[in-house]
Amino acid sequence: MLRRKSSKLKPIYCFYSYKAGDALVDGQPTHTGKLQIRHDFDDRLYSGFSNDSKHNIMLAKPHWFTQLTLQPKPFLERIQCALALTQQQYKMGSVDYKLFSNETFFIEPTAEYDELFYKFPDYQYQYEGRILLQDVQFDCFTERYPLEIHPLDKSDYRKTFEPLYFEANFTVTRR
Repeated sequence: MLRRKSSKLKPIYCFYSYKAGDALVDGQPTHTGKLQIRHDFDDRLYSGFSNDSKHNIMLAKPHWFTQLTLQPKPFLERIQCALALTQQQYKMGSVDYKLFSNETFFIEPTAEYDELFYKFPDYQYQYEGRILLQDVQFDCFTERYPLEIHPLDKSDYRKTFEPLYFEANFTVTRR
């Protein structure tokens, strides 16, 4: 309700974007040095899929919930290459969940559709990043824009059909 009607006709690619700042929040470091963090994906990301353990229905594997975990750099490089080859202007960034928590807020309507990079704080668990194709306008909101990228190396991704978490080791330093 806070977006222009025409924003429904803009192609947007959405992805889960967990960053170093998010790891600091999860890890809550109290001193410099080595830190291990664990990040659990919110259960709301998994709800509603047919292979959810709460259901007694079993669908064929192609219809299951699938989670693809990617190495960000090779994925990003392939997307940027594909966009350059097709000469697409794009905006990429993280979704801001803080603005709408203010009592009053305003997002200037621009040709860049900045309002598509804001969501209510209720959705903060999504850690969403977005890529907006700025020069493409669909005629109908059900249209799709397939962006063909070069395949990733098998070492750059993992696929799972079950909810997962990840752990990482960090070194915390002062700037």
